[in-house]
Amino acid sequence: MLGVTALAVLASIGAEAPPNSFAVDVRPVPLNTTDPAQTRVGPLVYRGGLWLRSADPRFGGLSGLRVSPDGGQVVAVSDCGRGFTARLEYGPGGDLAGVRDATLTELLGPGGRALERDEIDAEGLAPSADHGLLVVFERRLPRIWSYGQAPPLAGFPEARPGPPFGDECGGNRGPEALANLADGRLFVACEGGGLEEQATAAWLGREGRWSSRSYPLEARETGFGDVFRPTGAALLPDGDVLVLERRFPPIEARVMRLSRDDLEGDGPLVPREVARLAPPLTLDNFEGLDVRRDASGATLLYLVSDDNGWGKRRNVVASRALQRTLLLMFELLPT
Repeated sequence: MLGVTALAVLASIGAEAPPNSFAVDVRPVPLNTTDPAQTRVGPLVYRGGLWLRSADPRFGGLSGLRVSPDGGQVVAVSDCGRGFTARLEYGPGGDLAGVRDATLTELLGPGGRALERDEIDAEGLAPSADHGLLVVFERRLPRIWSYGQAPPLAGFPEARPGPPFGDECGGNRGPEALANLADGRLFVACEGGGLEEQATAAWLGREGRWSSRSYPLEARETGFGDVFRPTGAALLPDGDVLVLERRFPPIEARVMRLSRDDLEGDGPLVPREVARLAPPLTLDNFEGLDVRRDASGATLLYLVSDDNGWGKRRNVVASRALQRTLLLMFELLPT
């Protein structure tokens, strides 16, 4: 399934090509480069992964992620103030195999104004109750805006009442994880700040009714490096929420689970580890997570990484371990 030949995929062809289309180079990646036969991490079964590259300098920095219920379309936001959409392709066995028809859209502000430099940092993405897309931004004035669904992220957004982020979620430690719960509430969690912190701010609620919760930042096991920080979230079919965490250094990622009962409580949140991705597995700065259920009833999990702009630098070595745009798919087995 996983070869090493790079496939140059033209995003759109011919007169029907949308004006924001661009070319993407797609390279399949194994779960474990030292053991290509490995296909499982705990209850996660690897169902294909892609390294996405483009000569277009606008591409990269992908954070929040959403995949359509049928698996045909992927939508992401970038911390450069853009929206990314593409069609997903699957192999005969249903494993992730490619992307096509890729487009980039500049995110606009209310009234259609261009975003200022310090307000482009889009980090989280979630569906809204009115069938739009909610985007959470960090840095200046952390906020939630609602964009249209068709086409995704195009048009003028509407500001939505968000949690009282305050100073604890300012700067580059702001809100990153965003999920829409089954009852219409939102789950929002900040990345968190200093290494001495044992928890970061999180909220559950809607409009002006927010419940403040704390999300734990696990202590460093080796005495050096960073703690795990929440960077993405998605609703499971049973009402639980998966939270993506990553740390660097050392580079690792975890998939955590918040139970429905925990989401109804009022104390500190208690996430449970589902799986951990650590070397020598294929890793990068994972910041986006989504979940869907396929026609057979399998629960599929998608991860995307933020390349921090390295994808558009010509001197990047092809085998570079970090700073890539990776899109991975797993099947989550029942536990």
